[in-house]
Amino acid sequence: QAIWLKLVWDQVPSASLGGRRLVPKGAVAAMTLEDDEQIDDMTISLQMQQFLDEWHFRVLNANMAASWNRTQTLVAAMDLFEAHGLPISTEEKWELASGDEDEMVEVLVGKMSPALRRSFEHFALQLQLIVSTATRVRAALEESDAKEVVCIVEEGDKGITQHILKQTVIEAASQ
Repeated sequence: QAIWLKLVWDQVPSASLGGRRLVPKGAVAAMTLEDDEQIDDMTISLQMQQFLDEWHFRVLNANMAASWNRTQTLVAAMDLFEAHGLPISTEEKWELASGDEDEMVEVLVGKMSPALRRSFEHFALQLQLIVSTATRVRAALEESDAKEVVCIVEEGDKGITQHILKQTVIEAASQ
């Protein structure tokens, strides 16, 4: 289960230059909004809630729920948001994850910079692709279904699937 989050995490770290966050590693730097345009709280809240719904589904689908509770699942999602540039402390993550999810989303949206708001939808879509692919690879490996793994590798995003397979081999070798 740790490798699943590590696979997602390894796709997310972003480079920084002069203290300013750049687009996540592996992401396409395509922004559709001008720098001075703002995304309202309702829009970004809906995008975040949609991401969290998908995140919860993928955690359940990957059989992670056997070892992660709701709080751990939300903290892991907030770890990814932090890696993307959301300023949040470890203590605050655990406190927010233990409370009401609507209030958590409201607080997280309030902490988002304009640049983070502009890139959030793209960031969330990239994460969903990574998590979906990692989940499919994991399920195929657990079922010892080599044909399915080949199918996933051939049809998916080459950069993501190659990274997932590399991390899977590294993890298997270390065990």
